[in-house]
Amino acid sequence: MYLASALQGLDLEITATKAFVACFALIITTTIYKLVYNAYFHPLASLPGPFLYRTTEFPYRWQQVRGRETYILAKLHQKYGHVVRIAPNDVSYTGPEAWKAIYGHHVTPGGSYLSRNLPAGPDMDAYGALGVFNAEGEEHARKRHHFNPAFSDRALREQEPIVMQYINGLMNSFTKKAKTGEPVDLSQWFDFVTFDVIGDIMFGSDVFGCVESSRYHPLVSDLFSRFEAIVLNMAFERIAPPLASLLRILTPNHIKQRQKAHADTIKSLVDCRLNTITNRPDFISFLLSQDRKAPFTAADRNEIYPTASQTMLAGSETIATTLSGCILFLLQHPDAMAKAKQEIRTTYKSVDEINPSALATNKYFLAVLDESMRLYTAVPGHIRRYVPAGGCNILGTFIPEGTFVGFTAYSAYRDESHFKEAEKFIPERWLGTDPQYENDNREMVRPFGYGPMDCIGMNLARFELRMVLARLIWQFDLELMSESRDWFDQKVFIIWYRRPLLVKLVARDLSSKST
Repeated sequence: MYLASALQGLDLEITATKAFVACFALIITTTIYKLVYNAYFHPLASLPGPFLYRTTEFPYRWQQVRGRETYILAKLHQKYGHVVRIAPNDVSYTGPEAWKAIYGHHVTPGGSYLSRNLPAGPDMDAYGALGVFNAEGEEHARKRHHFNPAFSDRALREQEPIVMQYINGLMNSFTKKAKTGEPVDLSQWFDFVTFDVIGDIMFGSDVFGCVESSRYHPLVSDLFSRFEAIVLNMAFERIAPPLASLLRILTPNHIKQRQKAHADTIKSLVDCRLNTITNRPDFISFLLSQDRKAPFTAADRNEIYPTASQTMLAGSETIATTLSGCILFLLQHPDAMAKAKQEIRTTYKSVDEINPSALATNKYFLAVLDESMRLYTAVPGHIRRYVPAGGCNILGTFIPEGTFVGFTAYSAYRDESHFKEAEKFIPERWLGTDPQYENDNREMVRPFGYGPMDCIGMNLARFELRMVLARLIWQFDLELMSESRDWFDQKVFIIWYRRPLLVKLVARDLSSKST
């Protein structure tokens, strides 16, 4: 009896061992098959790229979660050319034709453009509708048409006093800081003013008070803390979708509560503005002033919620990033700073004369901004689009459905085949007067995107960029602190994770009429 029981136990143990070995062998075999298929038989097998990147998701996703994706892609494009397969189902492009090929109208055989393929769940769960930035196809076009009046030239002209109120407040704060001689973190202060501007235009009042209080509003600071988690979740979704779903399920309650609090705050701000009768030319007033065939509904309100949340970030962080980079480039290149100062300070006798129309004639000043947006583009990464059922043809190559394709701006803009001395800050290349740079492909630099999903708020962005930079150059001399000399060494989690940009401000001595 004992012997029989022991033999039975041994049989079970052998069976279990065989099952484990079989499962392990199946996993190894499946993995090898997948690697071989991805490398040699996949529809994208002919596209160049490192072997490990072409066969498995891990190398590219690892660079993403490390915040080094932008720099790695630049190296890959430098080695493999304008088209690189960066993961089994991901292709990165840096050729100028890629803008139209990927982001233009009627890209697919069915006559539509490629989708962003962003997750709908978070917006639907929080607001009950999608915002204009992650809606697709006809739905995106409908929402964009609905919101366009809030970002029109007319809207900006009427909103100009609101914007200038905060720019004046920023300069007043800088004047006070200059008197104390203490260094100023310009990167942070650019966040303050851009969030205050978009907050007022969105919600009808100074809802954040960042410039006035010299600190971030909780709603603003919460936005920055979410991008690392978003990138990590995106990586898991591509490597192991079940694990990504498990991560969402296991999200700690305090994070879920913060997400809910964020959504509740957005709803409260929108509701408060919708319930306020005012003639101020803000975002909501232009929505409500449109000719409507039906009363304003709860569905309309639900669409405003996520759009407001998305616009708040898109209309602030990217502008602050560009301003920060532009100032550092000027501080690192004294000759360029001297030329910009000379142009601005001799053109305008007082700050009251500085306005967007006048600044449009300052060619070197605009060249400084253009060159800054080339070298330090606010959205540096792989701007992805998703190939739908049926696939499509991109630049002569058939791309199967399920592939992510995208233009990688940082890599493209630093490519010597597009720009001579591509790594150098040379505003003169934008003036069209130096034959050294006559072959530069300036048209390919599109900081506000391309096609039907380009930046809806580019008019406001240009206004803020020009006015803040011009006022700062006109009113102050700047000195870079040693702690910020390596400022450009930053990580990227969709957006640049900017470090403190410490600068000493010296108010301009107008009594000597200095330049």
